[in-house]
Amino acid sequence: MNNFAVWVGQNKDTVTGLTAIVATIASTKSILIAVINMRWQRIHYRKTLMPIGSISMGDYEENLFVRLRNDGAGPMIMDDIEVYRNGQKVGSALIDLMPPSLIWTTFVKNISGRAFASGKEIDLISISGDMEDSEFLETRRSVREALAGLSIKANYRSIYGDRRSNNDPGSGFPKPSSKQSGRFAWLYDLDVDAQPLEPVHAPTRVCAVS
Repeated sequence: MNNFAVWVGQNKDTVTGLTAIVATIASTKSILIAVINMRWQRIHYRKTLMPIGSISMGDYEENLFVRLRNDGAGPMIMDDIEVYRNGQKVGSALIDLMPPSLIWTTFVKNISGRAFASGKEIDLISISGDMEDSEFLETRRSVREALAGLSIKANYRSIYGDRRSNNDPGSGFPKPSSKQSGRFAWLYDLDVDAQPLEPVHAPTRVCAVS
């Protein structure tokens, strides 16, 4: 111990230089850790504010709709909508591919630039009516047939500019099948031909477009 004290006394400049180097390394390490921690916090914060766009389809006795919803925690800013048939883009608005001269409850043609807060939704197309109304039944049938074979893709971004889309255009709307167990089931089998549907008393199943 005495020898170390003697060495330190004889090499004060060397000890001072080593101490400065060690202090510099420790400070640099602390700064790097702080920078990395801030970066991870920023990434985590951005992820907590990411929107999650989802498209669902509802088919009930008196209501049929295709709905866009923000299931994420942050605002969803829409860029555009793409509609596909057999993998080929055929339009940018679902309403443009529907039969003409129909009476709609609501529809949206241009959605670009709209912002949706968390949990907010909008019907891209929607029809409502009375099961005793033959005109409504015919409208519902024609809309079902028009949707068969179509796929829809929503392109959107977060408030930070991160661009996302809801799905791959390879997936699509279900096609109406034949009557099963007292109801009409909407299937994802794209090989099933669209068939005219008859009024039923049991509500049809609600299917989400993946």
